[in-house]
Amino acid sequence: MKKNLFATALLLVLCTLTMQAQKKYVFDKVKGTPAELKGVKELSYEADWSQVIVEGMTPKEWIVKRQDEQPEYDAQNEWDNELVPRIKYMRSTVNDKLKKTGRRVTIAADRPYTLVLTPLEISRKGDMVVKCTIKHTGGEPVAHFYVKGNGGTFGSMSNLWGDGFESAGKRLAAVLKEIL
Repeated sequence: MKKNLFATALLLVLCTLTMQAQKKYVFDKVKGTPAELKGVKELSYEADWSQVIVEGMTPKEWIVKRQDEQPEYDAQNEWDNELVPRIKYMRSTVNDKLKKTGRRVTIAADRPYTLVLTPLEISRKGDMVVKCTIKHTGGEPVAHFYVKGNGGTFGSMSNLWGDGFESAGKRLAAVLKEIL
């Protein structure tokens, strides 16, 4: 009887902790007043890496750890030229999913609204949380929301991050279909 009670209590605690962890971010829920976005065909695009945490570390800390793990490898080069550029997969996935709607996210900076993608958390396997903010170009935010991306299970870290950004891009496209 005591074993069953203990197991039940342990299960309840684990469920509670899991639910609390999931509440850390509101996913795919738009905050703000996106009504003015209805009918917008193109959004400019920016990436903001200023808030990212990789495996619980700042990029600078993570690069040092990564370099220690693989001394023969250039961790700074990996960060700059292999990992960070993978965010482009998110934009290209969004555009693939929005193609039939006539909407797109463009690198052209002269559109009335800008989509700012801010990676917040990224795991080694590419699981991630990305804050998406739509703002008046050069101005105030109109709406923001968070999307999760599921990384991969096999391949280089760059490949796994690419999988995560593709996954996040699919979720972002679904939100944009609703609000644009």
